[in-house]
Amino acid sequence: IYNLEQYIEKCVETIQHQTYSNIEIILIDDGSMDNSLSLCKKFAASDKRIRVFHQENAGIASARALGLNNANGEYVLFIDGDDWIEEDYCSICKEYVDKYNPDAILLQYKKVYDKNTSFIKNYFPTGFYDKNNIKKIIYPKMIYTGNFYEKGLDTYISGRVVRRKILLDVAETINTGISFAEGGLWLYSTMLKVNSVFIADYAAYNYRMIWQLDYMAMYLLIWSDIKVFSDNFNICYPFVTVPKGSKVVLYGAWRFGQKFYEYVQETEAFNIVLWVDREAEEYQKYSLNVQKPENI
Repeated sequence: IYNLEQYIEKCVETIQHQTYSNIEIILIDDGSMDNSLSLCKKFAASDKRIRVFHQENAGIASARALGLNNANGEYVLFIDGDDWIEEDYCSICKEYVDKYNPDAILLQYKKVYDKNTSFIKNYFPTGFYDKNNIKKIIYPKMIYTGNFYEKGLDTYISGRVVRRKILLDVAETINTGISFAEGGLWLYSTMLKVNSVFIADYAAYNYRMIWQLDYMAMYLLIWSDIKVFSDNFNICYPFVTVPKGSKVVLYGAWRFGQKFYEYVQETEAFNIVLWVDREAEEYQKYSLNVQKPENI
């Protein structure tokens, strides 16, 4: 939790009101400068299941590790402080635990924008996967399915239910200084350690899509030191078959897409004739010239 006073109440209340109530709730305040910590303490005063921990701002990976080291439950569910879950999330997962005893449970999730919601479906079929099937079915397409910009497992550790002892092992391998794409490190490292996983087709995690200037500034600073073009600007990594000056349709307007678009505009390496994304209407609100893929 970092400076999320406007969102934290909804997040915590959806956890408190789970139909399966035998849970512990750990709130980690990562050095917030607003009223987030005060709100967390208020929640703890009214619910004995809630414990609050505070640390100087050290990043999300450090906050996760602090929570894991103070948890007691066999399974852990990470929830970002601006997100929320459906009231039957824990009860559904408890049913899967009782029936299959998996090391991890992967449900679907929803991306929630100001005015609409996108359901993000799992790439892999619903069902139980033992280690053999994880190696045979999931690993080959976990990071890249073979389809353009498609991952078999999206890079979120939030919303995944995992045995705590496995996450503790993973935490020892994570550089707590990493602030960009750390969710992918947690998820993929976890998948390499689990011996079984249950994949469900129920979307019970709501991932709030927040547009904030400080977030975007952070990503721009990160990417500013990364050169994606060769020194002579003849090719662009990793799109080595696309020569300089080509007419290009850019698909994707989220973090990397926006930085890539900006870089191309500055260098004039390509001629972007169309910029598309399935969520075009959301990006248009922020004066981005993004169109629907149907316009290709």
